[in-house]
Amino acid sequence: MNIPIDWYYDNRVAVLRPHVDVALWTVHFQQVVDNWPQGQPIFLLNDLSACLDPHIRQQTYENIAHIPRGQRTYIAIVVADDMLYRILNVFTRRTVLSYPWLTSEVFLSRDAALQWLGRALIAESHEVIKH
Repeated sequence: MNIPIDWYYDNRVAVLRPHVDVALWTVHFQQVVDNWPQGQPIFLLNDLSACLDPHIRQQTYENIAHIPRGQRTYIAIVVADDMLYRILNVFTRRTVLSYPWLTSEVFLSRDAALQWLGRALIAESHEVIKH
């Protein structure tokens, strides 16, 4: 069984949608990270709007720990519930403090998350041009 991986912005943003199997989501997340072009910022959208697995927090820690130290990474998380949105916002903000190369935001809609990642992609592109 595979989870869908969609690609946006000329295959520069990966969108993962785990519906039931969070362990499989971790495998796919880590495969995407492992196959990302070295030295390029990682852009991921985790659409968790249909996932209510209680192990999601632990799997998220494992996923973040798998990102190479210092690898600029942008992660958008989409949830469907306002309460979960608030909880994940607190969790995300605390987690990012431990990983300064990670930028993460939580959203209630996929469109808003993709727009944020698109802006981050443009900002990173401008940084590359400056150097």
